[in-house]
Amino acid sequence: MFTLAQEPMTALGTDALTEAVAETYHQFARGPKFSMDVEPESAQGRAIVALCTRPEFRPLVEGIRFQICDEPGAPFRTLDGDTIQLDRKILDQPWAAAYHFRHALELAALFRAAPGLENPKIRMACAI
Repeated sequence: MFTLAQEPMTALGTDALTEAVAETYHQFARGPKFSMDVEPESAQGRAIVALCTRPEFRPLVEGIRFQICDEPGAPFRTLDGDTIQLDRKILDQPWAAAYHFRHALELAALFRAAPGLENPKIRMACAI
């Protein structure tokens, strides 16, 4: 039985598990690693950084490359598991940006988990 008086290593079991948990916390503390094709000091860059550093999005933005897209028709495009294009207009509205940002991140995670989703019909069905 675990009590608060026990040492954490004893409570978790092995040294390897303890080290893995510690490394996970260190990675989370460092913040996510992402890239963007926009100046960080621009309005869009600041909006993307603000979204990426939100606690609920941090685990999902790792390794994602963000771009600004001015083509009408969609608030975002998830090109593959690594690239997301965001419509410049949604970044002006924080509530809309967060909503669409989450959807784009979820699709990117899906495309990473199932790389065989090249068929446009299957991709469309997943996006809905």
